[in-house]
Amino acid sequence: SGANTPEVVAVETMTYLLEGKYEKVAENVLIPVDAKTEDEIKESKEKGIETIKEGMSSKYGPYSDLLEQIEENKGFKKVKAKPYNEESIAYYANGPEGDRASVDLIIVCKNGEELDGKYIPLRKRDGKWKVKL
Repeated sequence: SGANTPEVVAVETMTYLLEGKYEKVAENVLIPVDAKTEDEIKESKEKGIETIKEGMSSKYGPYSDLLEQIEENKGFKKVKAKPYNEESIAYYANGPEGDRASVDLIIVCKNGEELDGKYIPLRKRDGKWKVKL
């Protein structure tokens, strides 16, 4: 992955999600603060992957409507970020130097249709932006 900015991380994570690359998704997800040891971190990531897989496959999951719309529009082509305003793609809750941001995503389908994707909240920890599930 390239630059660690909220928009890059959000777009990359949603792209991995739609491609079914759940291990890569897990790399970009914020690990709970209480996971300290390598085993706890590994377990937390594995739980995260399971949760994501369930969410993607359940017809009542958080992505079911979006996945249905993508299918109706011939599949997904790419993910892009919707700029928050003229100065910034991401919305920073406590300023660009702060640790909270969110990015609005658009899913571009193969037939050219653009779907409002998801609103992705992110947190900066140890200097890196991560998606907050």
